[in-house]
Amino acid sequence: MKIGFIGLGNMGSGMADNILHYCQRSENSLKVFDINATVVEKFVAKGAEKAATIKDIAQSCDVIFTSLPSSKQVIQVAFGEEGILANVQEGTVWFETSTNELAEWEKVREAAPAYLTLVDAPITGGSEGAAAGTLTMLLGIEEGILEDFKPLLASFTKKAVRMGPSGAGYVTKLVQLHLNYLVAQGIGEALMLGAKADLDLKTLHEVLQNSCAQSYVVDRYIPRCLMAAMTPLSHWAWQPRICD
Repeated sequence: MKIGFIGLGNMGSGMADNILHYCQRSENSLKVFDINATVVEKFVAKGAEKAATIKDIAQSCDVIFTSLPSSKQVIQVAFGEEGILANVQEGTVWFETSTNELAEWEKVREAAPAYLTLVDAPITGGSEGAAAGTLTMLLGIEEGILEDFKPLLASFTKKAVRMGPSGAGYVTKLVQLHLNYLVAQGIGEALMLGAKADLDLKTLHEVLQNSCAQSYVVDRYIPRCLMAAMTPLSHWAWQPRICD
């Protein structure tokens, strides 16, 4: 099986690295593509094959993964004379792992040839999870297809969950993000309340971590916010920090 990976950013690099290790333990190969030539060369040095173009990936790979910044880039790699849809070989399965818009994915599905299997497969767990191979993948896929790819998906995920047919993965990711943003907003309000009461915010954070308020967002976001709060304003002019 030849695997293609498009998009070697913060998330994609970790996933592709784990897939490469999987390929090296099995009779499979990995071909990679990214606009950043430096990161591509790093993968080539580790044993991956360099793809000249997206068309090259589409024409030569049995399985394609994409990890892209937004729906705009998903559309760009899907359409056009050099895109996946115009060049994909029969029987290919495309796992789209980005945080994508369902309406944009519908455009891809409507234009895709019948012999291409499209799987919406957004992931959650952060870049640290991508590197460690502990991501959770949310799949819009038929059960029979999932069974065939469980060993591959297990190489970079802790859990690959079938949420339903095509589209269900994206909807689940949007639900997760919605809750994430609500919790993040609540953290901002809680920190402001504590600050106005002259509480030590680091101690407040420790309390929240050891209470019913504990969560990934509390563990990861509050330290970033406290770091940003302690950063001199002169530093923000050239290196802004964002509590995401």
